[in-house]
Amino acid sequence: MMTTVATIAALWFTSESLRATKNQYALSQQTVVTDRFHKAVEHLTVDKLEARLSALYLLERLAKDSPVDHPTIYSILASFVHTQSPVWHCRLVGRPGDRGRLEFDVQTAITVIGRRDVTRDAPGTDIDLSDTCLFGARLRGADLRGVDLSGTNLTGADLSHANLTGATLERANLSDTRLDDTDLTGANLLEANLSRDTEPVTRSGDHTR
Repeated sequence: MMTTVATIAALWFTSESLRATKNQYALSQQTVVTDRFHKAVEHLTVDKLEARLSALYLLERLAKDSPVDHPTIYSILASFVHTQSPVWHCRLVGRPGDRGRLEFDVQTAITVIGRRDVTRDAPGTDIDLSDTCLFGARLRGADLRGVDLSGTNLTGADLSHANLTGATLERANLSDTRLDDTDLTGANLLEANLSRDTEPVTRSGDHTR
């Protein structure tokens, strides 16, 4: 009987030790994720382009590693686009005389958003890219289901083969936008501009809508 009791006690102790170790490991992993998250968010605000690009890719990786943080991370990425490229202030780069293209960090942010795992999006919560400047954005094949793009300047953007099912494009400027094989099932296109006339857009520092 004493042997049996000792064996049960040993098994219980081992089980509790393993549970404690597992909990400690989980806590350690969460601490690492939190530290990486804060570091990435901080780097989004620095002046160096390389640091911002690194932060964007790090956030994408964190969203994959931590599904519970997925909605928060993509909300932050959308806010980054709002801050860096509002519809009234297109930050474009390129040689004088060219049509221009989005700044690399803005293009990277929307590229990351367009290849996210949409099954991890928070139910009933759309990614908000409304009233942003996505002039000439390269979003071929992007998954933009349910994304709010109302009032957004998508002039000259490439949305071919993109999935815009249920997206909000009300008042969006889609002039000269490529929509080859784009899935617009259930999309809201009320008052959207679908003309083929491209309005001139100025470089970074000037204002345009």
